[in-house]
Amino acid sequence: MKIFIASFGSKDIIQRTLDFHGLHVHGVLTPGDYEEEGFEDGDPMDDKNRMIKEACEKHGCRHPFLVDDSLGNIKALPSTTLGYHVRGAEGLSTDDSRAILREVADAGCDAVFLDADLTLFAEHVTSRYYYPLVEKDLPTTDFDVAHVVLAKGTNSLLQGLSPT
Repeated sequence: MKIFIASFGSKDIIQRTLDFHGLHVHGVLTPGDYEEEGFEDGDPMDDKNRMIKEACEKHGCRHPFLVDDSLGNIKALPSTTLGYHVRGAEGLSTDDSRAILREVADAGCDAVFLDADLTLFAEHVTSRYYYPLVEKDLPTTDFDVAHVVLAKGTNSLLQGLSPT
């Protein structure tokens, strides 16, 4: 199973938070990956379909699954991609984690794409921490990622998906 983060947040903050908590994924995808088109980390894009498609092509994945708190991103998925809408105000719950693991296994998915803010993280890290750094023209390395709170179901979901 390949696990990716697909977020409109900051790649640096997300990756450093994952590292801080000892969580491993195959890649972190953000708008900053599309700089040549004028996007930067923290910028919204229409949806996450492009990120998912390109990562699947690059890594040979055929059956992706998106986990996101944005119903718009879930509704925008093509029929070939399954999704799970996280509804809790503090990101993934342990019940969400169990349901996602069942759905991914039942559908035979080979890649899972996880949102960061209000999904893996219990808060909207981009607006709370990243945007203020950008406004003050400070580097993201100035932010202590120990302040980022993981959602309750994050560890159990990532352990259950066991990246290979």
